[in-house]
Amino acid sequence: MHPALGGLTIEIASVEAIRDLDFLAEIAPHRQLALGYDAHAVAEGVESGADLMIVSELGFDLVQGYVFGKPMPLKKFVEAL
Repeated sequence: MHPALGGLTIEIASVEAIRDLDFLAEIAPHRQLALGYDAHAVAEGVESGADLMIVSELGFDLVQGYVFGKPMPLKKFVEAL
């Protein structure tokens, strides 16, 4: 579980990985595990619009990755808001 969010974090390595049927079969039980614990399913490593669309279709509750922005100092983040 991700300590800050109370969620089960699943790393999405690449869009190629989430198009792989074996990978999809592997993450499905993890998604169900999160539901069983009333936790969020968090997809990490989402780097493109295509990745975002697929993890959304897979039912992830939360998404993290470069698709939203690269890491930056807190001050720069606050200024960007």
